[in-house]
Amino acid sequence: MEIKIGRKQYFWAYANYFFKLGSFFFVAPFVWKYLPKTHVDVWFLFTLITSSIGLLDFGFTPNASRAITCAFSGAREILREGISEQEAGKEPNYVLLHALFRACKKVYAIIAAAVFLLLSIFGTYYLYENGTKIEGFVFSEILPTWVLFIFSTVLAIYFRYLDVFIGGRGAIALANKVGIATGVMGIVFNFLVLYFGHGLLGTVCVSLGLSLLMRFVVVRVYFDAPLKSRLRAAAQSGEKPSVLPIIWHNAKKSGMNSIGVFLIYQATGFVGLHYFPNDFTKILITLRVFNFLNIFSSSYFNLTYPRYVSLLVSGKMESLRWEFLRAVFISIAILAVGTGAVIWKGDALLHLVGRDKVLLPGTAVVLLYAGVYFTEAIHGKCATLITAKNVIPFVPTTFLTGTANILLCLVFINFTEIGLLSFPLATLCAQLSYNSWRWPLWVIRDFQFSFRDVSNALSFSLLSARKQLSRK
Repeated sequence: MEIKIGRKQYFWAYANYFFKLGSFFFVAPFVWKYLPKTHVDVWFLFTLITSSIGLLDFGFTPNASRAITCAFSGAREILREGISEQEAGKEPNYVLLHALFRACKKVYAIIAAAVFLLLSIFGTYYLYENGTKIEGFVFSEILPTWVLFIFSTVLAIYFRYLDVFIGGRGAIALANKVGIATGVMGIVFNFLVLYFGHGLLGTVCVSLGLSLLMRFVVVRVYFDAPLKSRLRAAAQSGEKPSVLPIIWHNAKKSGMNSIGVFLIYQATGFVGLHYFPNDFTKILITLRVFNFLNIFSSSYFNLTYPRYVSLLVSGKMESLRWEFLRAVFISIAILAVGTGAVIWKGDALLHLVGRDKVLLPGTAVVLLYAGVYFTEAIHGKCATLITAKNVIPFVPTTFLTGTANILLCLVFINFTEIGLLSFPLATLCAQLSYNSWRWPLWVIRDFQFSFRDVSNALSFSLLSARKQLSRK
């Protein structure tokens, strides 16, 4: 069963990313207005931890989602590496899906427990040691909020098994509607708790409440009677394919890769609090702005990734190459427009929601971060496409790149006078050294891309954009 994605799903996807990621910029004005400066910095630290924890799922999410997509596409089996050569069935493999569902619940319970230990021990230590650099910080006052924040984060991690199942099935519209509802309600409820003086603790309670509510809705809507019936029949069939060792074979590699991604894109935020406590907020805002642009510009690609796997299973390589190139060009175009807007009016717009006159740390820093994410827009998607074949060759290099990024950052901070430029410059140097050219070259050779493929896709994208503009 080939997964197809319509225009409505694309609309819901962009709306979801806008409210889910953009909610930070909607909530930030209320945080700045109703929280004391000390709690504002702590709130920013909480948002950094939340986005960072999202990377530390030990690589299980993409591998489980890919396996579920294969099962919904009718795959007879899941291999450790590569795609099964057995002919795919016309109907989903519900026996395999039931086994994957049970495996996902088990693994995410383990991941949630690991995150609990990580935040409880190392997170608490980091908050205690570095929180003192924030003016007016009192650890005992923040501790109850921190404990509830840990509980909320752990619960959100555990509930990810539902997100993986929905995404793998291709039920993108449902997942995006849930994301939009969560984003909108988050904005409204955060405003209310801040307006009525419930402070930082109130914002954490909102996150916890929305997580519970949305998961309840997803279970009721997504797991409808026909799906439950088929999964129940699969459970009673007596067949119990062993899928966890197969998924974990590549998941452990992706886990190391996730750590590398964390070191490349998120760890510098924690370094920033240690070395530049007065500019900590500026660093995080810049990271959040470009993270928003990066993910929003990649939403088309992320939405169509299950279809890439489906096309690969079906052997439709020409369609796969065409759709992949189109997604890359769309991502680059959106990122270019967004970066131009940030350089032109970014500080003025952020000033409307903040207290400081200058929130972005200089044009040079912004331009360097733009360079980082432009390279990521290409080689990151190439690396993701490689995983569609159920192989993950980039684990050592991503981890080494992340390590090099942190080391270069520390060298620039301690042995030069370039200040905040250290963060994007270190990342750009580390990426250009290998990842930025290696994975595009791999994709060109492995998926047999030609110059004609690229030129045709580019011409079609430009023509489509021209038609859209002429209609307006």
